[in-house]
Amino acid sequence: MSKPIDRLHELVCKKLGGNHSVDSVQLVSELESEIEADPQFAGLLRTNHLMIQINQGDAQAFQTLVQGGIAYFGGNHLHLAPEQLTELEPEKLEEILKQLIPKLTNTKSISLGHQPPNTSGFQGRLKEIDQLKQGLRGDRIRLVGIVSPVGYGKSTLTARIYEEPSTFEQKLWITFNKPCSFSDFCSGLLDKIGQKVNNINNNCNDESLTNTLINFFSNHSFLLVLDNLESLLNQERQFIDIGYQKFLLQWLENQNASTILFTSREQPAALKQVRNDLQWLQLKGMTDDDGIQLLTSQEITGSYWDLQRFTQIVDGHPLLLKLAASWLHDRPTDTADVQHILNERDLNLFEELVGIHRGDPEASIGKLLASSMERLTPRLRELWLNLSVYKYRSIDLAAAQAVATESITDTDLRELAKRSLLEEQKSQGQWQYHFLKLVKDFAQQQAGDRTEAKLRAIEYCRSVAKPSGWDENEAMIVIIYRQISKPRNWKNQGDVAEYLEIFHYYYELGEYASAFDFLWSTGCDAFLELRGYNSIRVELYLTLKQVWASEISHLEAHLNVLSAEQRNTFDFVQTLFAEMLNCLGTAYRYLGKYVPAIDLHSQALDRFRKIENRDREQAVSLNNLGKVYSAQGEYQKAVDSIEEAREIFHRINDALGEFLSLQDLIDTDSARGEHQKNIERYKSLLTLYRQFGDRLQEGNTLNKLGSTYQKIGQYQDAVEPHLQALKIFQELDDKQGQAVSWHRLGDAYEAFGRHQEAIDAHQQAFQLNDNRLEQAHTLCGLGWDLLSSGESEKAIETYEQAIAIFRELGDRQGEANALNGLGVANANLGNYPQAESYYREALNIHREFKNCDGEAVVCNNLGSIYEAVKDYQKAIESYQQSLQISNGIRDRDLNNDAKTRNNLGRVCNLMGQIYYNQRQYQQAAQFYQQALSAFEGIQGAFRIKYRTQEREVTALLGLGNAKHFLGQFSEAMNLHQRTLEISRRLGDLPGIANALLGLADVYCSLGNYEKPDDKNAIKFYEEALSIFRELGAKQGETRVKLGLGKTYHSLGQLQEAIKYLDEGGS
Repeated sequence: MSKPIDRLHELVCKKLGGNHSVDSVQLVSELESEIEADPQFAGLLRTNHLMIQINQGDAQAFQTLVQGGIAYFGGNHLHLAPEQLTELEPEKLEEILKQLIPKLTNTKSISLGHQPPNTSGFQGRLKEIDQLKQGLRGDRIRLVGIVSPVGYGKSTLTARIYEEPSTFEQKLWITFNKPCSFSDFCSGLLDKIGQKVNNINNNCNDESLTNTLINFFSNHSFLLVLDNLESLLNQERQFIDIGYQKFLLQWLENQNASTILFTSREQPAALKQVRNDLQWLQLKGMTDDDGIQLLTSQEITGSYWDLQRFTQIVDGHPLLLKLAASWLHDRPTDTADVQHILNERDLNLFEELVGIHRGDPEASIGKLLASSMERLTPRLRELWLNLSVYKYRSIDLAAAQAVATESITDTDLRELAKRSLLEEQKSQGQWQYHFLKLVKDFAQQQAGDRTEAKLRAIEYCRSVAKPSGWDENEAMIVIIYRQISKPRNWKNQGDVAEYLEIFHYYYELGEYASAFDFLWSTGCDAFLELRGYNSIRVELYLTLKQVWASEISHLEAHLNVLSAEQRNTFDFVQTLFAEMLNCLGTAYRYLGKYVPAIDLHSQALDRFRKIENRDREQAVSLNNLGKVYSAQGEYQKAVDSIEEAREIFHRINDALGEFLSLQDLIDTDSARGEHQKNIERYKSLLTLYRQFGDRLQEGNTLNKLGSTYQKIGQYQDAVEPHLQALKIFQELDDKQGQAVSWHRLGDAYEAFGRHQEAIDAHQQAFQLNDNRLEQAHTLCGLGWDLLSSGESEKAIETYEQAIAIFRELGDRQGEANALNGLGVANANLGNYPQAESYYREALNIHREFKNCDGEAVVCNNLGSIYEAVKDYQKAIESYQQSLQISNGIRDRDLNNDAKTRNNLGRVCNLMGQIYYNQRQYQQAAQFYQQALSAFEGIQGAFRIKYRTQEREVTALLGLGNAKHFLGQFSEAMNLHQRTLEISRRLGDLPGIANALLGLADVYCSLGNYEKPDDKNAIKFYEEALSIFRELGAKQGETRVKLGLGKTYHSLGQLQEAIKYLDEGGS
């Protein structure tokens, strides 16, 4: 048979064919499927260290091809030059493929709360233990790394340290078995410390997650162990997910009270810089004395010098020593005498097995395992190979018996453990066993076809699989509509280990429909989605899709020969396949990979359209498409897809589906700030909930309706929905619902100017709520009520209470909101430097967490301080910065946006007046124009709240006057005419009079003194004079009389001119 690399070279060239543009995800998947379809070939590749699974979807993995000049990137595709690749020598292709195919798949496999390895047989390493203890006790050490190749006992040594008494507040152990995205790692870790970090949701970006974790661990003394960190590295020792690198580097930069201790086969390149706060332990082989102690514990005896020589043959490698000790035992009960063995056949064979591979532990381990397996009885050998079919779960006696071909006892398993073919650990009084990775890889290579063992494993896993706890109706809603509620019995990945086992058995047996159906119909897939295990879903379904699609294509080619019954079966399989496409699409959406998600949902939709009576499935696929478009920012496409889904649900009388579509439409339009449309949608939802008789959701929806009214500034309309919601929750005796309703009612009262009612409502919310975080948010609302009521000192006390809670819970963004409140309170009291300090602190936190809304609010408040101290230029800059930030947010805080525009316009009006008084009309015009633009940006109900038109009148009038003095008469005339129209609409007499005066001045400058009758200077002056007299506005009268005097002088009517000029004081 040809060398494996020759075969792989042939396969790559075949896959490329004549295509010059190949989708990287598809190419990777097809390569992997082809290789796995031939177990013998796959085994040879693994043996030659070439067959290492491909990192699906990572186009960067192909960078080597680009650098080699045989590929280039364009858009989302990798463009290849097949003729050049075909001409490559196999050896060159081998070099490329070793870099092209990463050694690990990008799959979430993180075990939090996993028990550290059993240390009962731990021997020696006293020097290393002392070194690690000193590092962990030191105040300056923040990160400790233990590095060594496989089998040197990194994890066991770390577990030994982990068990030691310490001053740490808490210890956390995390094992990486495969790569895990940084966001998945964070969500898992936050689950573990979630009692103290409550403000995290699934939408946080990596930077926000990093900041939250760093802040938490800075304030708590934890030991965080990260075992098998090499699982996160590529061949260049760079982190596959850059989030880990940023996290660890930021960890070192901060003054943490916690310490990370990690193990790795390789030192991460990002941590190569020498630092005082980073300690490395390069773990080598055991000392001669430690090796002798280990051999003795394995019942190997002999003279000191012989035991020492035996240890030195394997360079003190612990795993090799254990395997060698097992190899030396001819029978389970024998005690080997090393002296005797060294002089006989076993010593010679041991020298042959290990001596020629010194410096290559993995090769030596393979030889020893082969020899150890040969020495097993046929019964134990068969048991050991059958046990290797288990993929995820640990093995106890019941699990072992399930795949055994004859009756076994715990003694059999302990015998395999004694020979180091299994690892053992006692848990809750029962022995548990598992394979070391190297040992399991070897066993699976030797196992061959284990169909019977897999079938027995399926039966056993079904019998012990933990049910979700959903009832039949809940399960249906979860599975079909993805209206996900938490299952009562499943908390983490370990709770569904048997389901994942069964999936893999079915997959390996070629029963692809059964593999997917088992995860989907049991709700396991929905649970994986709920818990954020979307990398796992991609790994499962991307692998399944390729082989299953080929099978379906083959059946499609022979549809004409299928019977009616076979055709029904085929349609059922087609339906399952389309469901799987939807599941894979949603997983990609959650991972932010929108292009493949859209393609998969579109494929699912096309398949459902070809199958009869699949309207509901079509609607679900359209909803899924809409969610991806929305996440991608293509909101109109999203609305179109979801609206089509809603129409289908409505047509087939699927009320729940219609409800979900309405909710998705609301989410989509909320994301782009289209809140007005959602008012009617919430009312439609209320109708549906009332039809269902669902009082709880009716109350929740009423609160959302009220909040939507608040977002668009219709505060009076917001009050009634919150009152209705409150009544419902009181009838249901739902304390949490009542607290939410009181809180939002308080917000509405405050915005509407009913401050005392707002205070009462927020106090009610605080008393009803036993959630500390919600109490802190309610205190912030109460603080704002007190500020509006002029009780700034009380507001300061309230905000300080809120800050204390936020800091206790590690909620940095809540802390920023409270700091902003403190700034406002101090500004109200005239403590401007203190206020600015609080604002700056809040601003830094908002920027840290990329909270643009919060950043815009604080910039606006900073502007108010500068305005108060008459530093108008800095005030304008702050207001403009706030608006610039706000303009980048689709669903921005409309109230703050309007408030900032109002503040900016007001200050620009002031600056315009200052320059106008100094007769610097060009600068005055620029500021008045800025003011006008700011006011014109205020929309809807906020124009009434902030009396926008009155301030627009000031800007228009000032701009018109400036334009007049700049000789731009036509513009000045138009501006004064606009001022006149708005003022008349408002009934604003001063505004009318000043607009008439401005028009009169322009007509006077144009020489239109008397004619035409409807538009001339004298007519406008006289109308203005009449109003000013009515108002008793002496200054206005004076300005008009001066204008009239000037006009009559121009007409040659000197007597009239003198009269008005004298009265005007000229």
